[in-house]
Amino acid sequence: MPALLVALGITECPEIDDDPDPDIGLSWALPQTGIDISFDSGRVSTVFLYGPSKRQQDYYRGQLPKELDWEMSFDTVGLAHGTPSRHSHGDRSASGPLGPLPPWVRYDGDDHCVHIQFTTDKCRIEMVTIMTAERAP
Repeated sequence: MPALLVALGITECPEIDDDPDPDIGLSWALPQTGIDISFDSGRVSTVFLYGPSKRQQDYYRGQLPKELDWEMSFDTVGLAHGTPSRHSHGDRSASGPLGPLPPWVRYDGDDHCVHIQFTTDKCRIEMVTIMTAERAP
Protein backbone atom coordinates (compact mmCIF):
# COMPACT_ATOMS: atom_id res chain seq x y z
CA MET A 1 0.00 0.00 0.00
CA PRO A 2 1.48 3.41 -0.94
CA ALA A 3 2.51 5.50 2.09
CA LEU A 4 0.44 8.48 0.88
CA LEU A 5 -2.76 6.43 1.05
CA VAL A 6 -1.85 4.99 4.44
CA ALA A 7 -1.27 8.54 5.76
CA LEU A 8 -4.72 9.55 4.46
CA GLY A 9 -6.37 6.52 6.07
CA ILE A 10 -7.32 5.04 2.68
CA THR A 11 -7.28 1.23 2.62
CA GLU A 12 -8.24 0.71 -1.03
CA CYS A 13 -5.41 -0.39 -3.34
CA PRO A 14 -5.19 2.01 -6.28
CA GLU A 15 -5.59 1.06 -9.91
CA ILE A 16 -2.30 2.42 -11.26
CA ASP A 17 -1.92 3.82 -14.77
CA ASP A 18 1.52 5.01 -15.85
CA ASP A 19 0.93 6.60 -19.25
CA PRO A 20 4.09 7.22 -21.31
CA ASP A 21 2.66 10.58 -22.44
CA PRO A 22 4.36 13.16 -20.16
CA ASP A 23 1.21 15.32 -20.21
CA ILE A 24 -0.73 12.44 -18.63
CA GLY A 25 1.89 10.54 -16.61
CA LEU A 26 1.17 8.50 -13.50
CA SER A 27 -2.31 8.33 -11.98
CA TRP A 28 -4.05 6.33 -9.29
CA ALA A 29 -7.76 5.54 -9.47
CA LEU A 30 -9.56 4.69 -6.25
CA PRO A 31 -13.15 4.08 -7.43
CA GLN A 32 -14.44 2.68 -4.13
CA THR A 33 -13.14 5.78 -2.33
CA GLY A 34 -14.26 8.26 -5.03
CA ILE A 35 -10.78 9.66 -5.64
CA ASP A 36 -8.34 9.87 -8.56
CA ILE A 37 -4.82 11.20 -8.01
CA SER A 38 -2.45 12.42 -10.75
CA PHE A 39 1.28 12.95 -10.39
CA ASP A 40 3.90 15.12 -12.11
CA SER A 41 7.53 14.08 -11.62
CA GLY A 42 6.59 11.94 -8.62
CA ARG A 43 4.62 14.69 -6.84
CA VAL A 44 0.86 14.92 -6.45
CA SER A 45 -0.41 17.46 -8.99
CA THR A 46 -4.17 16.89 -9.10
CA VAL A 47 -6.74 15.22 -6.85
CA PHE A 48 -10.24 14.52 -8.17
CA LEU A 49 -12.99 14.01 -5.57
CA TYR A 50 -16.14 12.50 -7.07
CA GLY A 51 -19.58 13.29 -5.71
CA PRO A 52 -22.61 11.03 -5.40
CA SER A 53 -23.90 11.77 -8.90
CA LYS A 54 -20.66 11.81 -10.92
CA ARG A 55 -19.92 8.11 -11.43
CA GLN A 56 -21.47 4.71 -11.04
CA GLN A 57 -19.25 4.09 -8.03
CA ASP A 58 -18.89 5.05 -4.45
CA TYR A 59 -18.33 8.73 -3.87
CA TYR A 60 -15.84 10.60 -1.74
CA ARG A 61 -17.17 10.77 1.82
CA GLY A 62 -14.31 12.64 3.46
CA GLN A 63 -14.10 16.33 4.28
CA LEU A 64 -14.19 18.55 1.20
CA PRO A 65 -11.92 21.61 0.93
CA LYS A 66 -13.20 25.13 1.59
CA GLU A 67 -15.99 23.79 3.85
CA LEU A 68 -17.86 22.55 0.78
CA ASP A 69 -20.69 20.03 0.89
CA TRP A 70 -21.95 17.89 -2.00
CA GLU A 71 -25.43 19.40 -1.58
CA MET A 72 -24.26 23.00 -2.15
CA SER A 73 -25.60 24.73 -5.26
CA PHE A 74 -23.75 27.00 -7.70
CA ASP A 75 -25.28 30.07 -6.01
CA THR A 76 -24.60 28.83 -2.47
CA VAL A 77 -20.91 28.30 -3.23
CA GLY A 78 -20.72 31.82 -4.68
CA LEU A 79 -22.36 33.33 -1.59
CA ALA A 80 -20.04 31.41 0.75
CA HIS A 81 -16.77 32.03 -1.11
CA GLY A 82 -17.26 35.17 -3.16
CA THR A 83 -16.39 35.82 -6.76
CA PRO A 84 -14.43 32.92 -8.26
CA SER A 85 -11.19 33.39 -10.17
CA ARG A 86 -12.81 31.75 -13.20
CA HIS A 87 -16.21 30.23 -13.92
CA SER A 88 -18.59 28.89 -16.55
CA HIS A 89 -22.36 28.57 -16.44
CA GLY A 90 -22.03 25.45 -18.60
CA ASP A 91 -23.52 24.65 -21.97
CA ARG A 92 -26.46 22.27 -22.02
CA SER A 93 -26.54 22.33 -25.82
CA ALA A 94 -22.99 21.01 -26.20
CA SER A 95 -22.75 17.54 -27.63
CA GLY A 96 -19.81 15.23 -27.63
CA PRO A 97 -18.50 12.13 -25.89
CA LEU A 98 -19.05 13.65 -22.45
CA GLY A 99 -22.40 15.31 -23.21
CA PRO A 100 -23.34 18.81 -22.03
CA LEU A 101 -20.62 20.96 -20.48
CA PRO A 102 -21.36 21.36 -16.77
CA PRO A 103 -21.21 24.65 -14.86
CA TRP A 104 -18.13 25.20 -12.71
CA VAL A 105 -16.20 27.72 -10.62
CA ARG A 106 -12.52 27.87 -9.77
CA TYR A 107 -10.84 29.56 -6.83
CA ASP A 108 -7.11 30.20 -7.26
CA GLY A 109 -4.68 30.31 -4.36
CA ASP A 110 -0.97 31.10 -4.43
CA ASP A 111 0.10 27.50 -5.00
CA HIS A 112 -3.13 25.61 -5.72
CA CYS A 113 -6.60 25.88 -7.24
CA VAL A 114 -9.93 24.40 -6.25
CA HIS A 115 -12.23 23.66 -9.20
CA ILE A 116 -15.87 22.89 -8.35
CA GLN A 117 -18.07 21.26 -10.98
CA PHE A 118 -21.86 21.23 -10.60
CA THR A 119 -24.73 19.21 -12.00
CA THR A 120 -26.13 20.76 -15.20
CA ASP A 121 -29.06 22.21 -13.21
CA LYS A 122 -26.55 23.85 -10.78
CA CYS A 123 -28.34 22.30 -7.79
CA ARG A 124 -25.40 20.43 -6.27
CA ILE A 125 -21.69 19.77 -6.54
CA GLU A 126 -20.70 16.88 -8.77
CA MET A 127 -16.90 16.90 -8.50
CA VAL A 128 -14.17 18.85 -6.70
CA THR A 129 -10.68 19.02 -8.16
CA ILE A 130 -7.67 20.31 -6.23
CA MET A 131 -4.62 21.01 -8.38
CA THR A 132 -1.29 22.74 -8.22
CA ALA A 133 -1.31 26.22 -9.73
CA GLU A 134 0.90 24.92 -12.55
CA ARG A 135 -1.75 22.37 -13.59
CA ALA A 136 -4.61 24.88 -13.76
CA PRO A 137 -5.74 25.47 -17.34
